[in-house]
Amino acid sequence: MLKLEKINTYYKHVQVLKDVTFQVNAGEIVTLIGANGAGKSTILKTVSGLIRPKSGSIKYLGNDIQNMAPEKIVAQGISHVPEGRRIFPGLTVFGNLEVATTPWRRHRESIQKDLEKVFRLFPRLQERIDQEGWSLSGGEQQMLAVGRGLMSRPKLLLLDEPSLGLAPRLVQSVFETIKQINQQGTTILLVEQNAYAALQVADRGYVLVNGHIVLSGLAGDLAADKKVKEAYLGG
Repeated sequence: MLKLEKINTYYKHVQVLKDVTFQVNAGEIVTLIGANGAGKSTILKTVSGLIRPKSGSIKYLGNDIQNMAPEKIVAQGISHVPEGRRIFPGLTVFGNLEVATTPWRRHRESIQKDLEKVFRLFPRLQERIDQEGWSLSGGEQQMLAVGRGLMSRPKLLLLDEPSLGLAPRLVQSVFETIKQINQQGTTILLVEQNAYAALQVADRGYVLVNGHIVLSGLAGDLAADKKVKEAYLGG
């Protein structure tokens, strides 16, 4: 579904991604793990068009997208749930969900079925539908961010640190929801600081160090790898 080949991405003159090559197959959950500053979030931003790579290719369903505008990438079926939730100020829960339907609502198509799908995953959002999005709790804002991502009808969902800042009791719920979303047919590329939890739900993973992919494999194999255990799983 997604294939990156020798992607090099810079912030001004600082190179962040160095010949990054990997792929995501349809139906998978693939996780990127690594220390802070390794380049994980930059990969998601590069895929979603927020940052242009200096060189390399990104193919989505066989088509080049590395020079495509972000809104066109969303319309192709890729949705990015950013780190930090980025709830739109001044919009209610409903408004935050509705705004994500822009790519496909050209013919005034009803959003009711899409809302129902999100509310089945996150019943709390239905209870808070008229509440200002910024006023929700941290856990509820994360639900809203993921729900908003789903409202654009993605085939591929990019999730950046979905458990960041959440209470431990909510973290398990987040990862159970990620599995549910995947089981309903959405492919997922996951960036997550909680490497243990990420490898529990993922099919495969890639380890990123200083902008390089240094290791890849089945999630179970990575979780059992001595170096991965020592570096990311607390030994």
